[in-house]
Amino acid sequence: MTAMQGLALMQYKRPLLPKWFKDYHRSSRPDSDMRQYVKHVPLGWILSNVWIFMITGAAFTKFAKAIHLPDSYFGLLAAAPFIGAMFQIPASILLECFGHRKATSIACQLIGRFIWVFIALIPWVIPDDQDALRWGLLAGLTTLTWILNNLAGPANTAWLADAVPPSLRGRFVSFCLRWSQPVILVVVLGVGYLIDVAEKAEDGKVSQPLLMLKLCSMLLAIAGLVGVFGILRHAMAPDPKPVTGTGWNPQLLYNLKKPLVNPGFRRYLLVNFTFFVGTGFVGQYIWLYMFDVGHMTALAANGLLVAMPRVITMFTYRFWGRQIDAHGKKPVMLLCMGVMSISFFGWIIAAQGSTWHVLAALPLIVLEVACLPGWEVTNLNVLLDFSSSKQGGTSAAVAINAMAVAIGGIISGALGSLFASVFAEVNFEIVAMDFTVTYHVLLMLLVVFVRLIVCLLVLRLDEPKATATRDLIREVSSGVFYNTRQAILMPTRIVGQISRWTYKLRQ
Repeated sequence: MTAMQGLALMQYKRPLLPKWFKDYHRSSRPDSDMRQYVKHVPLGWILSNVWIFMITGAAFTKFAKAIHLPDSYFGLLAAAPFIGAMFQIPASILLECFGHRKATSIACQLIGRFIWVFIALIPWVIPDDQDALRWGLLAGLTTLTWILNNLAGPANTAWLADAVPPSLRGRFVSFCLRWSQPVILVVVLGVGYLIDVAEKAEDGKVSQPLLMLKLCSMLLAIAGLVGVFGILRHAMAPDPKPVTGTGWNPQLLYNLKKPLVNPGFRRYLLVNFTFFVGTGFVGQYIWLYMFDVGHMTALAANGLLVAMPRVITMFTYRFWGRQIDAHGKKPVMLLCMGVMSISFFGWIIAAQGSTWHVLAALPLIVLEVACLPGWEVTNLNVLLDFSSSKQGGTSAAVAINAMAVAIGGIISGALGSLFASVFAEVNFEIVAMDFTVTYHVLLMLLVVFVRLIVCLLVLRLDEPKATATRDLIREVSSGVFYNTRQAILMPTRIVGQISRWTYKLRQ
């Protein structure tokens, strides 16, 4: 080996690269574009996950409550991500026409995430007597940051698709997601703990006014800066195929009409649209329900709404993937939505806040969370079918579906605001159950009602090769029963095996 070859080999064996990438066929260049992407982007991905969970959890809700945001405004905040999603189609068209995907992705996300620093400064810049201006700025800037994030979405996805080859893409994404999970859990629980400490300090003997507002402002500002650092990490990776664009083409708009000719796709759109009409407002009002009615601590709410679902879903995605392959998509969609409709009562009960409410509702919550990945994976598979060119579909199906979801989410946010305004005075107790009924409960009951309608709409979907739903129910129930029995009996079996694991000492 020559000295130059030895130097090149030393340069190639740099740390901080995942093992699966080191085992992959290596490029002739020590620092290939793919190598640079794999080296820089995972850390940026993890930081981006930290950002998204810090700005959408307890810290943001407590911040909004600290500036006295009316409950009806939370519907606008719930609709903000869906308003942003409507800009994905214009972003895709502009990307096809003009290119510059890396510059578009980096610029939009940098600005969008740094806006959270300005959001955190709202109560310290705008005087206390101008609440309406504070509320308007919060709603407007939050919507703007989601718009910018969605404008970057198509460019970022196209960049990833070209930077990582298909043979590595699955392992790359799973690597990023796997290492994101523990970081997310630590951050979410840590934020909840800090908020609880601040709340106790505000209520203590030595009062510390505005402590909660100071803490939440600091957390949102830190989240924005963490998000910026994550995108700067992305910016260090090269774009392997810089696209300059092809100019304006009227065919792009015409292609959007093609999927709508298919009646099966229209029925699928109706399913997704209806589902998000009854789901969009949940992301904001479930937090208000737990804090205002249940008086739950931030740590408990973060654990119940964020940490526990992420742990459960880590073990259920693979299970539902096998069921889809074995039984088809329609039976899995119907089973998951049916279970999610009934088990959503668990959230209605648990949000009342007492220990016995949470314990009584926990089995229902686990069922609802376990079925959600089944719905998501099946939904994605149906969309891929309509997008596949082999089955006569087009990629425009993805754009049309995103638009339907966005419209449904915006309507959902408006419904949340309407309920919060019209039923604001609803407040009575069911003494026998220690249950308080407010407009939050009415909103959650609306979720159940809409999901039952979705079950009926799923029945209208066409899938000739799918098995009967009762066969899927039989297999899933037997599998759950078998695994539950194993989990219960295993400790007793271990005790019984002790005699086999020991031996007698003979003199």
